Amino acid sequence: MAVRVGVLGRRIGVLGRRVGILDPDPADRGRPSRPPAAPDSDTVSTHPVNRQEVTVWVDSPYSGETLALRDYYGASRRTARWMADESAVDDLLALAQRRHPYLELLSTTPKHKRDVIDALGDSRSTVDRAIEALADAALVTRTDDGAWTTTTSGDVLLETVAETRETVGTVTAAAGLLEYLPCAERVPPALFRDATVDVADGPTPLSIAARVRETVADATAICGFAAADHGTGVKEDIFESTLGDDSFSFDYVFDEALVEGLLAGDEVPWSDLLEAPNARAAVFDGLPFGLLLTDHDDGQRLTLVVYDDQRVVRGQIVTANPEAVAWGADVFERYRTRATPLAAWLE
Repeated sequence: MAVRVGVLGRRIGVLGRRVGILDPDPADRGRPSRPPAAPDSDTVSTHPVNRQEVTVWVDSPYSGETLALRDYYGASRRTARWMADESAVDDLLALAQRRHPYLELLSTTPKHKRDVIDALGDSRSTVDRAIEALADAALVTRTDDGAWTTTTSGDVLLETVAETRETVGTVTAAAGLLEYLPCAERVPPALFRDATVDVADGPTPLSIAARVRETVADATAICGFAAADHGTGVKEDIFESTLGDDSFSFDYVFDEALVEGLLAGDEVPWSDLLEAPNARAAVFDGLPFGLLLTDHDDGQRLTLVVYDDQRVVRGQIVTANPEAVAWGADVFERYRTRATPLAAWLE
C-alpha cells in the first residue's frame, strides 16, 4: 500500500490534516480501512491491523525529492489518531518547536529519561510531560530496553523545524532591509536559507562593497543588474575581469538613471564593453534592487543588494541555496528580456 504524505513548507501536515494511521487496502482484509467516522482531534480510537508493509511517500519542500519511508505494523492493535482540523497542525508544529531540544537530543541515540534529565537539566516531571506529549504525537517511541528515540515523523519534523528556525533567524537579521524591498517583486523563503545578511554601515557601504569585490574576484561568470553606484570599486573590478579575460562571461542590465550618471564621466569604457565578445549589456528604467548571480568552482551564488528610495545601499543578502539561485535567474531573465540593448540605447 502506498500513501502520499505532503510535508508543506508553509504549514506542516497532510494537506491540512495529519493522519496517525496508515491502513492496508480494505480489499486485503474485507473491512473498512478506517473507522466509520473521523473523531475530533482529541479522540483516540483503536482497532486491529494485520501485519504488512506500508509505504509512506514524503515530499520534501526543501530538496524537492520524494522519499519512500516504510513502516511495519504489528498484528495486535494500532492507535488511530485523526486530526481533522488545522488547529491540530498548529498544535503539532508548536509541540515540535517547544520540545525541539528533546527531539534533537533523542534523534542522535536512544536515551533513557535519566539521561535526558542530565543532558537538558529539566526536572523529572518536565521530562515526563515532554516525552509523554511527543510520544502521544508519534514523534518519539520507546525501544525494547526502555530508552526513547525519535520516530521517522519525529526526524522529519525535527529537520523541518530546524530549517524553519534558521530561516526565521535570517529574516529577523534582515528585517531592516526587507522594508525597502518592493512588494511587487516577491522574494522566496529560500532566499533566507543558508544566507548571510550584511547591513550597510553608512551611505558608502564599504564593508558590503568589499564582500562583493571578493565575490567578483572569485567568479568565472557574472550576470545581474545594478541600480546605483557609490564609487566603491565594484564596477571597476567587474569591467577589469570582463575586458581582461575573454573566458569571463558578463551579462548585465544597468538602470537607466545609473547609465545616465556614468555617461557624464569617463569611468566606464562603453565602447570596449560593446565590442567585447564575452559581454552583453542592456538598460532598463526602474530596476527594483541590485542582483548578482555569480559562477564559482563550488557552484552559483546569489547576492541581492537592497536600496532605499534614494538609491542608497542598505544591505545585501548572499546565499548559495539552489532554489534562491533559480529564483534570481528567473528574475534576471525577466528584466533582461524587457531591457533595451546598450548599443541601441546609446544611439
